[in-house]
Amino acid sequence: MNADNRNELVINKLQLRKNALNIRRYVSKKVKLMCIIKANGYGHGIVESYESFQPVADWFGVATLDEALKIRNAGCKEPVLILGYVPLSRVREVIENELTLCGFSREYIAKVNAVAKQYKAIISMHLKIDTGFNRLGLKSGINVTKEFIDDVVALYSLPNVHFTGIYTHFPVAGSDQPSDICFQYRQYQQFNEVCILLQNRGLRLGLRHCSNSKAMLYNPEMNLDMVRVGIYLYGLGSKIDNSKLNVKPAASLNALVILEKELLPGDTVSYGRLFKARSSQKIGIVALGFADGYFRSLGNNSGTKVYWEARGFEIIGKICMDYLMILLPEDLRIVGQMVEVISDDSPAYLLGKKVNSTAGEILTSITDRVPRRYVEGDVDNA
Repeated sequence: MNADNRNELVINKLQLRKNALNIRRYVSKKVKLMCIIKANGYGHGIVESYESFQPVADWFGVATLDEALKIRNAGCKEPVLILGYVPLSRVREVIENELTLCGFSREYIAKVNAVAKQYKAIISMHLKIDTGFNRLGLKSGINVTKEFIDDVVALYSLPNVHFTGIYTHFPVAGSDQPSDICFQYRQYQQFNEVCILLQNRGLRLGLRHCSNSKAMLYNPEMNLDMVRVGIYLYGLGSKIDNSKLNVKPAASLNALVILEKELLPGDTVSYGRLFKARSSQKIGIVALGFADGYFRSLGNNSGTKVYWEARGFEIIGKICMDYLMILLPEDLRIVGQMVEVISDDSPAYLLGKKVNSTAGEILTSITDRVPRRYVEGDVDNA
């Protein structure tokens, strides 16, 4: 491990490539693969993620125009779908870089068409249908009406917008709750009904896609023309899901033990004095805090541990902005050593569950002040 930094996020590009290859093998050859690399590649680095996935990706998906431009500038030739909002003042950049927009409302689509007309250009777009997420998209309703279809047909007639795809999004994919399963199937049926009715009106829809990572795994019958895969590319699924796809986590977070301290009975630790030593104890001060993106709720009384040579040490007291404290056995000396904060012993998936969140939030929360170190192959020997 590299002790030149106070902490570091180590990312294994070879593991990223293996994950993408194994997902590509899992998905039917008839189905295109969109690799989602938004949020700085789920914290792994957007350019490095693009480079790792490029050999197998048919499309890339990002959230913002700036993310799309980063991978275009890195040499990306594949089609890129911007899944979120792009200001009208920047539509020209979308046109110049041959990017694909999300058509998420009638008003927005009409305004984009007007801007594209000013530049005498035709802009590529995927139409988003809201089948129950109630975020972005044209809301189709449980019973798809003729009026809704008429509105969509009118959008397809706009001269400066070319719809090359249509999609929706599932909020509870992978859930084992009967109500969630029924909800997702109702979404899927709704989306299919919209597609069929539009095709019956003579429209060419392009790529139909609705499956995110978990739907791709648990509902392959919904994969249609393309799947949008994010978390599994980075090995951020549960142990069971990762095993099914033969993927593994590609990132580990390490932090330096900079000091050891002896506590006397009654000594307290950190803000709020929540930890109180019942006897003489030893603690280690680790150079990682919430300003590095490590959740404060993983501190006092959470049972969260960091690891060194497969031995776990509990985090005690409140996590500070720049440091956290751990209990150490009296006979151990690890000042100057890196402890593993996110690792095989403490995976992001389980940390996410501890804070009622996801592995994706754990990784994307790691801030820029944590250096990224990229390796190829065995991290321990890099």
